[in-house]
Amino acid sequence: MRLNIIFDLDGTLINSSKGILSALKMAFDVCKIEPKKILTDQLIGPPLNKLLPTLLSDENLNSVEPLTAAFKERYDNEGYKNLSVFSDVEVMLAKLSEQGHTLYIATNKRIIPTKKIIPFLGWSHYFDEIYALDSFPNLENKQYLIENIMDLHNMEKETTLYIGDTVADFKASKANGLEYIMVLWGYDSDGWQGEYCAISPVGVLDCISEISSNQI
Repeated sequence: MRLNIIFDLDGTLINSSKGILSALKMAFDVCKIEPKKILTDQLIGPPLNKLLPTLLSDENLNSVEPLTAAFKERYDNEGYKNLSVFSDVEVMLAKLSEQGHTLYIATNKRIIPTKKIIPFLGWSHYFDEIYALDSFPNLENKQYLIENIMDLHNMEKETTLYIGDTVADFKASKANGLEYIMVLWGYDSDGWQGEYCAISPVGVLDCISEISSNQI
């Protein structure tokens, strides 16, 4: 059975933490502000407008706008290239494409760098469409992003699944009635106890094969 397979990006297909953290550090340096948390991989995941306030003390909350501008200047021009692809991810994408599944991206990352990253990696031919929170107006989180994508493409929940690396991804998927595959190499999958999980892209293929068989 052919499926609509929606992927998260950061922590699922790529590790972009170096580029993000470097751009964050530069933004704080430019604005001459000290972040109240150490800049580590654990920060990766939330959209920028939700992340930055968590890094600011109360007296610096009015600095979100200049920090955002400084981050975008660095990350959107060169910083996005500072990433790595998880092992065998491209093999997985090629296999799914060969099998006739329709692939999408739904990410918390902004759409401008996302639409630069995919062609930078040579992946444009794998994905029918690429979406981010800011692809639609006033979306609060990934639950509503997935909902909008499904509505736009008339996807049936029985033939659609989401693949991500966080508990938030799981919740967003289940809120839309979708099967979910947790990849265990990402940012927030420790102790995962869900039905479908994968320790490698080969494991993702196995999960998809099982889900597809169950839908027949």
